[in-house]
Amino acid sequence: MRSIYVREKNNQGKWKPRRIKEGRGVKTGDLVGPFYIRPFINGKQGWRPLQAQTFQEAKTEAELARNALDAHGKGLTVAEAASLTGNRTTVRAAIDAYLEQASSKAPKTVAQYKTALEEFFDAIEGVNIRFNHDLPGHHRQRETAQQY
Repeated sequence: MRSIYVREKNNQGKWKPRRIKEGRGVKTGDLVGPFYIRPFINGKQGWRPLQAQTFQEAKTEAELARNALDAHGKGLTVAEAASLTGNRTTVRAAIDAYLEQASSKAPKTVAQYKTALEEFFDAIEGVNIRFNHDLPGHHRQRETAQQY
């Protein structure tokens, strides 16, 4: 996920950006906009304001912006990207998301997770599995999860 920023006045009266920190024990529920992100567009990084008024909305909007820019960088429009994947999650995206979530764990743990998941990805890549729903047993896992 991209960093989200707010602008605050410092002691000299100048506006300075401050990255919003997230994590255990950090309260973000009372933050209000305007919020900003710093995406790379055509090789240049610039400030882009978000329309969101709450931090939770800003996180969602920043993720949408990231997805749109990633698709654009690969030569796709957002509509084309959605039609290609059918709103399915790729195995690569799921692995990246899991590793991002696990990044707060111990460095050796993260390294082991990364090694195991990269080996798994290399193995399934050879049999042309791109999406989570293509994995064997995926439907059984969803049915079991829905029972609970």
